[in-house]
Amino acid sequence: MFLPLAAGVVAIAPAAARLVSRFGPAPTLIAGPLVFAGGLVYLSRLPVHGAYLSDILPGLAMIAVGAGLGFVSIINAATGGVPRSNAGVAAGLVNTMQRVGSAVGLAVLTAVATARTRALAGRLPPRGTRSSPWWAATTARSQSRPASRPPPACSAWPPRGPGAASARPAQITRPRLLAYRPPARPEPRL
Repeated sequence: MFLPLAAGVVAIAPAAARLVSRFGPAPTLIAGPLVFAGGLVYLSRLPVHGAYLSDILPGLAMIAVGAGLGFVSIINAATGGVPRSNAGVAAGLVNTMQRVGSAVGLAVLTAVATARTRALAGRLPPRGTRSSPWWAATTARSQSRPASRPPPACSAWPPRGPGAASARPAQITRPRLLAYRPPARPEPRL
C-alpha cells in the first residue's frame, strides 16, 4: 500500500536535485512542503468506501513528490556552504534534527489530540457513531459514574411522557475490569 510512496520519493529525488541546482534550494524548499501538505489534505478527505487507485494513490503521489523535493532541498541547503571535511557532520546534524523534530511534533500532536478527546468525552455522540472508538471511550468513561442511574447516552433516561414522574432509574451493574484477582493457590504440602 505504501510502496508507491517510497518509490515516488526515490524517483523524484534525482529530478529534485536538478531543480535545486537550477533554481536554488529556496523555491524547492517552499514548493516541497506545500505539495506534501496538499497530499495530506487530499488524504484527509477520503470517502468511507473509496478505492485505492482513485482515492488514496493520488494523495500518496503528492506526498512522495513533496517529500522528495523537501528532503533534497533541506540537505542541499544545509550542506551547501560547508567545507567537504565537515559535510558528513552537517548531514548528520540535519538527519538528527529531523528525527528530533518528528518526535517533538508527535508529542505535541498527541497532547492536543488527548486534550480534545477529553473535552469531547462528556458529550453525546452524533447519530450513527455508536460503534465508533469515540463511543467506546465514552462508554468506558461512563462506567466510572455511580450505578444508580444509566449512562448519559441512554435514551430511556430521563423518562418522558405520562407517568414519568414516578419512574425510577434501573439498577446498572458495572463490570469490575480493574479488580481482577488471580485464583488462590493452595499451600504446598510437604
